[in-house]
Amino acid sequence: MLDPINPAHRVSRGNLLLNMGSCMMALGEYEQAIQQFETAFEQYAGNSDNQQVNQAKVLIKIGRCRVQQQQYAQAEKAFEQAAALAGRSNFDVRYSLHYHRGMKALAQSDWQKARLYFESALQLSQPFYPYETAESYEAITRVLHQKARISNEVADWDAALNTAEKCIRQLNFLRNQYREEGSESNSQQLFSRPYETAVAACLAKQQPMQAIQYAENQKLVYWAHINRNAFLQAAQAAGKQWPT
Repeated sequence: MLDPINPAHRVSRGNLLLNMGSCMMALGEYEQAIQQFETAFEQYAGNSDNQQVNQAKVLIKIGRCRVQQQQYAQAEKAFEQAAALAGRSNFDVRYSLHYHRGMKALAQSDWQKARLYFESALQLSQPFYPYETAESYEAITRVLHQKARISNEVADWDAALNTAEKCIRQLNFLRNQYREEGSESNSQQLFSRPYETAVAACLAKQQPMQAIQYAENQKLVYWAHINRNAFLQAAQAAGKQWPT
């Protein structure tokens, strides 16, 4: 049984509550998750070794829940508290703050602020943290894709395509690294978006052959069928038959 007074046991209890809250957050049960996180925050108090870092991580989780609830002011308050606690010493906290503040800005359709946060996250992650680097590139690609989709300017599609290609190269590096280590890549969830951006950019720039190549490389058959008319036009222009 965990001793509620023993500092080491309080940390263990805090970790358990943090994991429980994370599971609830993944299920979309945000209020219940926040309750677990708030109790975890209290459990971490008094642990002199990693108290501030642990509490900062909890606050970031709370901020992420608030973003999902569209409670953006409360989310920013949690992020500010996390930044004040952790300072500049811990990479995980600093990176997470930049990345999830970017996600908050993205949810608010503030593309410029989102891009600034994601670029800051990218600067922090390079060159020693390959997964976080790929994640940052993917987020920047998402922002640039949205901007290009709205403006439909060639320059914006060029910028989106350039970042998508950087993301794809980083993801390929990451996938090969996991393969060499004999483990499954947990970057798979990041793979489709940069390819989708590359395909969309090539279609917008009237480059059907390149669009088809990107789609075939990633085998985006499902995505292609959603956008069936665009792909049929691209395939026809490229002199190819796209699956129907």
